[in-house]
Amino acid sequence: WLLGGHAGYNWQSGQFVLGVEGDIDWANIKGSTLCPNATFTCGHEARWLASLRGRLGMTFMNNAALLYATGGVAWGNIRYDEFVTATGLSPAGQPNASKTHVGWVAGLGMEYMIAPAWTARFEYLHYGFSSHTFAPADLDGVTTVNVRPNIDVVRAGISYKFGGPVVAKY
Repeated sequence: WLLGGHAGYNWQSGQFVLGVEGDIDWANIKGSTLCPNATFTCGHEARWLASLRGRLGMTFMNNAALLYATGGVAWGNIRYDEFVTATGLSPAGQPNASKTHVGWVAGLGMEYMIAPAWTARFEYLHYGFSSHTFAPADLDGVTTVNVRPNIDVVRAGISYKFGGPVVAKY
């Protein structure tokens, strides 16, 4: 699950919309993979995600709807741990590690005006983060583990459009 907020600015010329947006989300996204072999499983949990993105879109339905593409820089904090695959238990005294990754994000979305100044949005984002190599002392005390997280997110939200010198019509 994600819970967060976003802020941005849009410029509209005819049906075309150009914008910039930043967001930060508390995340509870968990996953796992075998590492470095079938004896151990590496667990990971994305704790928060943030991005600064550009948006380029086109309105339709008399400016009530906006279809857009988005992309930019992303940050994410991910916690890693390792456990024995057969038992699901962590070895006694095993440390865990946390890393804030930098990477990129790209996606598609749609926004629809539900009331004056209010829009509902639905978007898909793919986050691709930088890799990091954990030394043996960081995770299991035995092996070096290289991680390169990728996260796919589908999210919905509500936006309030403030007025200003240039106001998007959708």
